[in-house]
Amino acid sequence: MDRICEELDEAKAEIEKLKADLRCKAGFSDNLKKAHGEQLIRTQEACSKVEKQAQELNAKEEEITTVKRMCEDLQCSLNEKESIIRRLSTANDKLKVDSGENYKKWEEEKRGLMSTLNESNEKSIDQEQKIHVFMEEMERYKRASICFTEEMLGSREK
Repeated sequence: MDRICEELDEAKAEIEKLKADLRCKAGFSDNLKKAHGEQLIRTQEACSKVEKQAQELNAKEEEITTVKRMCEDLQCSLNEKESIIRRLSTANDKLKVDSGENYKKWEEEKRGLMSTLNESNEKSIDQEQKIHVFMEEMERYKRASICFTEEMLGSREK
């Protein structure tokens, strides 16, 4: 019976050891479950954060695409306006040259017209002087004719 008691004591000690080991493993298990639960929560939070960042990234990509499109449109518009400015500048330069040529031509024409006008004015003044001389001469002839007529009439009456 001693042997049975001894085996019983050994069995009890073994059971106590196994119980302690079980409690230890149960604690580890609880800790692992708790750590696993925390890790799961962190993983879910990280996944949620990654998903949110992916959505934000997609939104930014769309925004970048939109801004690039707008930039391309603005660049096209700028190129068109630069082209228009170049054409207008060329046309303006041509107008400047043409207007300069026209100005020179008109100045030349004006000088010719002024010269013709001056000649006409000189001729007109010269003709007015001749007319004045002729009028004086006619007046002298008229007076001479009147005097002659009076003398003839006076000599007939006598």
